[in-house]
Amino acid sequence: MQKTLKTLEDLAKENKMLKEELSGHLRAEEDLRKLSRAIEQSPCTVVITNAKGIIEYVNPKFTQLTGYAPEEVVGKNPNILKPDNIPAEEFDHLWKTITSGKEWQGKFRNKKKNGDLYWEYAYISPVKNQSNTITHFIAVKEDITERLKAEEELSKFSRAIEQSPVTTIITNSRGIIEYVNPRFTESSGYTAKEVIGKNPRVLKPENISSEEFAELWKTLLSGKELNGEFCCKKKNGEMYWENVYLSPIRNHEGKITHFIVVKEDITERKLMEEERIKHIKELEDLMSFSTIINEEEVQEEALFKHLVSALQKNFAPDIVAVIMLDKEKSMLYLPVIDPVMPAGELIHKEAILDPSLCKVMNTGKKSVVNDIASESPCECIVTREKSGGYVCFPIIIGNKTAGMVLMMKKEFSTWKNKKNQRLMSNYTETAALALHKLELLEIAKHTNVMDEFQGIYNKRYFTELLTKQLAVAKRRGENLSLLILGPDNYKATTETYGSNNAGNLLLQQIAGVLSDSVSDSDIIARYDDAEFAIIMPATFATRALVKADGIRQRIEYTRFHDPASGNRANITISIGISSFPEHASEVEPLVTLANKAFYKAKNDGGNRVEAMVTSR
Repeated sequence: MQKTLKTLEDLAKENKMLKEELSGHLRAEEDLRKLSRAIEQSPCTVVITNAKGIIEYVNPKFTQLTGYAPEEVVGKNPNILKPDNIPAEEFDHLWKTITSGKEWQGKFRNKKKNGDLYWEYAYISPVKNQSNTITHFIAVKEDITERLKAEEELSKFSRAIEQSPVTTIITNSRGIIEYVNPRFTESSGYTAKEVIGKNPRVLKPENISSEEFAELWKTLLSGKELNGEFCCKKKNGEMYWENVYLSPIRNHEGKITHFIVVKEDITERKLMEEERIKHIKELEDLMSFSTIINEEEVQEEALFKHLVSALQKNFAPDIVAVIMLDKEKSMLYLPVIDPVMPAGELIHKEAILDPSLCKVMNTGKKSVVNDIASESPCECIVTREKSGGYVCFPIIIGNKTAGMVLMMKKEFSTWKNKKNQRLMSNYTETAALALHKLELLEIAKHTNVMDEFQGIYNKRYFTELLTKQLAVAKRRGENLSLLILGPDNYKATTETYGSNNAGNLLLQQIAGVLSDSVSDSDIIARYDDAEFAIIMPATFATRALVKADGIRQRIEYTRFHDPASGNRANITISIGISSFPEHASEVEPLVTLANKAFYKAKNDGGNRVEAMVTSR
């Protein structure tokens, strides 16, 4: 009985041990199943090889990533994935590391079944048995292709900012500077250490106020972008211009976390733009000056005043003067000096009386003295100041030096500027051309509009003169009268003279009497072969009638003679009058009516004045 009880106790113990062992096996199987599921469902690639490196297992992620099914790779070497970027030495190092019982980790590029390349980061570890013998290797690999691409993009972006030719500043949401690129230091002179952690007010542009600067940041905080051109000051105090773009940076929730400021140095462009605008303005001023001085009514005196005014506007000289040569007296005179002063206080009297003493008048070349303290001024110039400089530019007319323009200024550097010299030369040459034009017009006037024999305006110029005077009368609301007159019995009178040139001599003497009989404002011209016209500005019909009768009487009582034959003759004239606005308002009817009145006077017996008495 006792023996039987002992046997039962032993059986109970054995049963308990068996249960515990079975429970351990079950737990191990469950852990193994968990491990298997973990590997099967792992987001990482898992590859298990035997001790020789031959693939025995790949998880589904491997197939999903590479495109290879398990049966296509099991039993083969992992070089089926061709890690072409691993040098042979490095691959040898990998194999020696894991076969020595150590773990290897690193990244390499493999090739999928379809040929696409991808990057993996791998952890390869040896698997040992209870005897510490390596039986397998397990590789857990993470696809890092997209991460590397993102890192590369980020790296490119970082390099781009670091090497950017434009300034980049990044601040936090409170506007405190967190980053500046190297270009910032090049542009501003401030190092990154000097500005990081500070508010951008240290860089506040010079062309905006503190209030405007605060408003600028307020706009940025509202989420809006800003762009503008700002004048900034470098660390050394030098001013420069920047084109600035300011933008908020938001996180994935749309919240502003930072601000980025991108600034391009546009100082050179700004200076070029200012220079271009200035140049255009200078050209416009020069063209305007040229237009004004070439107007028909501008005479020499007004031309000089316009020239001085233009030079004052462009160069702001302390003294400016036009100095001209009086050809008849062979001496200099100064038609314009500003500020007004006696000519002797600017030009030595000896030079005024003897222009040959002036280097510019002699050579026709400009003279530039930048600093009278260090350079020898011309002997003809009176230099009252102890500092500053001056320039003299010749006025060349018809290849001859007709005068010069003198400008003085205490700021001696003004005349060193070659551009200023060219601009002044342009003004002087433009004025010289206008003066030459006036000279030529004066010659042309006498050549083309004057009757050479009688010394009065010719018939061709008569209509132009009347047109201009009528326009003036209309503009001013004044009267104008026209007289047409001629000798009675002209043919018989010239036969009495007896010489071949009797007609011209008679008309010449009549023209002389007419010139002595009219006002300075009246204009005498030839009208026809033996007829004259007199334009009387600001003269109404009644007054013209009185003046015309006075002319008639002077002709009647004048004894005309022929120097060639010695013969003398008395002549009479007839005069016809028409007036604006009483009789006509245009040139053609005014002439027609005056001519009609003239022939009426002749037909009614001559030696009389006939005026139109009926309105048009």
